[in-house]
Amino acid sequence: MEPPTSPPTTTSGSVCSAGLSPSFMALTALSQLTSFASLLASQPPIFDHFLVVGVPPTPPMTPVSYEPTVLFQHPSHLPVSPKLNIPHFCFPCVRALTRKTTERSRNPASGKTRRIRTRVPVRTVRRTPSNSNLNTILYAQSSMHAAENSFVFRLKPSSADHDVSTPAIYVTCVTKLERVDQLPSFAQPIDEYPVGSEDPPADLTPQRGETTKPKPELTDQTAHVSVAPRCYCIVSRLPFFELFFSLLYYILGTIIPAHRSHLTLITLNGLLRYSEQEHIHRLETDFKLRESTESGESGEESFLDTVSHSTLKLLLKLYKLPVPFPGESIQLSTSGLPIEFLCPKGDVEGKLIIRWGFPVLLRLFSVNNLVDIFIAVLLEKQIVVCCHNLGILSALCMTIPYLVRPELSWDGLIIPIVPFDAYEYLGAPVPYVMGLAEDIGAARVRLRTQDVLLRQDVVFVNPTENQVLSPSLPPIPEIERLKSNLKAYHTQLKTIYERDNQDNMLNPLYASTKERQITTKIYLALQKYKTWFLGRVRDHYGSFAPHGTPESSVRAALLDVAAPQNRAFMAAFLDTQMFW
Repeated sequence: MEPPTSPPTTTSGSVCSAGLSPSFMALTALSQLTSFASLLASQPPIFDHFLVVGVPPTPPMTPVSYEPTVLFQHPSHLPVSPKLNIPHFCFPCVRALTRKTTERSRNPASGKTRRIRTRVPVRTVRRTPSNSNLNTILYAQSSMHAAENSFVFRLKPSSADHDVSTPAIYVTCVTKLERVDQLPSFAQPIDEYPVGSEDPPADLTPQRGETTKPKPELTDQTAHVSVAPRCYCIVSRLPFFELFFSLLYYILGTIIPAHRSHLTLITLNGLLRYSEQEHIHRLETDFKLRESTESGESGEESFLDTVSHSTLKLLLKLYKLPVPFPGESIQLSTSGLPIEFLCPKGDVEGKLIIRWGFPVLLRLFSVNNLVDIFIAVLLEKQIVVCCHNLGILSALCMTIPYLVRPELSWDGLIIPIVPFDAYEYLGAPVPYVMGLAEDIGAARVRLRTQDVLLRQDVVFVNPTENQVLSPSLPPIPEIERLKSNLKAYHTQLKTIYERDNQDNMLNPLYASTKERQITTKIYLALQKYKTWFLGRVRDHYGSFAPHGTPESSVRAALLDVAAPQNRAFMAAFLDTQMFW
């Protein structure tokens, strides 16, 4: 079942179809499309920064909390703007213990600034004779790929909040629990690695017995080990999420902490692999263990230096690659499977974000609730998504505003993950889509605690319970026919969901080919409906709005020709910024 190629039959008084024509509604959307096309044409680097953010490895480490900092960055010669406050957003679900810091955050509701400070919890793990509990925490790979540990947040300079020509900054993150006293094997001291060279210089490559940063001594007799979450990030103006997550998973699968004594390696058919069998197929490497007769290095030490060199070289290669034009692809050779990425044609930004998050939206919501979310976006409602899972939260909040692209453009705020101590953002008097990493009840309590007043018509979205809570969302024209078209495809998805691995199905990277095909059909059905609806509105706007006609007169004329059952929606739609 497909959406109608010609307008559905309506009651007397509604309008007739005609060809699409240029109009007011296309201007802002065209501006955003042109802006992103200009960004691609300017050939920026594919990513601006690769960052490792976490607790600094300095003693003493007790089970309390510490302020996160950038532990490693590439390229090192380009500073990360402190105004972006990236370390704060890397750990959004921890409450600030103090407000005394030099970092500031602007409240969009009041225009004022306040001091904020994120604290990352550190806990201790008791070491057993076999180190089994420590190895489970540090070297388990399955949890790394879980959706709650893989998320995206979006930043935009405060001076450019309403400037569509200024590109947003996307930060792709994967968090992993690691020992505080150990840095990844590739981590060189910041500002000591030249970006211009193809290979890491010999004098900057870690030598046998060297560590990359001063660390407290930790012996095998130490009874406890301090561990804390560490965030690996790729900062870019391009929403190449699939490419960036694939790269982060590869890097995290091959890094080895500088303290090497607790890693168990096995050899199989001459290949070095991690001992965790469930992840061997994704993380196998072709580095062979061999003794270095010249330096006297052990096979393990030689491998560690090889991995460090390989990771830095991979980052250098990607940084120097030209941005693919629409329709082009890039491929990165790795020690395992190659990392491939295709840049789509047309609305590149919109298609990439929809490709990333739309499967998650369909997995978690019924067709009825999907249509309600679509209506809320068209009416520029304030939308709050509540979910503990950061991957789901960021995917939904990134996707929802792009449901109206490319014909329309969402000009409100988009904050996929609002830190716990920044809920006053929800008091902003503008349309927005914001994500809160807790359930709706807890979010309401925190909002009251922070004296944040919400509008009465705020739409709460609860993916965990498949709920869209709103005082009133008027139905769009031909809503039942649209739902019928979408349900025909959505039923096919349910069969796929039932047989999929529940742990992986919420990570967009693992959507199957069949699922993506059906997801594309649902998205196109939604697009066809939107094109039909906006085409009818545009035609009547052209006939009722000759040059100089007051907006109030045009609005009244458009409402007069709308069918009675559609007038509530049309009245609200005509009040949006997207329309005018």
